[in-house]
Amino acid sequence: LAERGYVVAPHVPIRIHSPSTLASTLDSYAKIGITRIFVPGGDEYPALGDLVTALDGLKFMKREGYIRHSSEDDNVPFTEVGVPAFPDGHPYLPREDAMESLIAKSEFATTITTDVGFSAKKREQYIHYLRSHGIDTPVVIGVMGAINRTRMWKIAKGIDMSLPAQIRRGIDLLFDGYGRNVIFLNEPYRADDFLRKLEPLVSDPKIKVAGIIYYTIGRVEFTFESRDKTYKTLTSG
Repeated sequence: LAERGYVVAPHVPIRIHSPSTLASTLDSYAKIGITRIFVPGGDEYPALGDLVTALDGLKFMKREGYIRHSSEDDNVPFTEVGVPAFPDGHPYLPREDAMESLIAKSEFATTITTDVGFSAKKREQYIHYLRSHGIDTPVVIGVMGAINRTRMWKIAKGIDMSLPAQIRRGIDLLFDGYGRNVIFLNEPYRADDFLRKLEPLVSDPKIKVAGIIYYTIGRVEFTFESRDKTYKTLTSG
């Protein structure tokens, strides 16, 4: 993708790496000119190597000269570093522990990206929560791309386990609000209402929302078609 001119930000899940495999992976990305990376802890439990948390990985990258502290301007291979955040609650950590971890990771991050979710209000509250804890890093809001509602139901019921844990959890929380035995019509979910509710937040420069990111869950073409329809709907009032 990078060689074809796309701006690429590979995910670098820390718990699947040892220091040597992490360095090798980063070297391979740097060699082809990639300058953006996204650094989650990953879903692997227990960790496969000595690096147990995303913060362990970020500290290693800083120590080895791959990334810089957010207050520095050193010449490094990766100048844009994203880390995840969880407005609906971290899958494994209590709320305060998750915030303490995010405060530490924000020292290395240029953006914070929220996991997928369906509550615009929770995203707004969470960003204010970050700011109240002194985290000033710009936030990218995760938005679910187009998805068949029957598949959403299967994910919430634990039938479809093909997606990453954070996406399964976001869909599971959605179905908690409607009752687990509700079967939706076989129609695609679109993000119209969600994005409309986010508009005041995104347009306020003091809040520092850097943008949105679509989770395509493998349906890239369908998501882009749905995105275009959504934008057309929003811009037409």
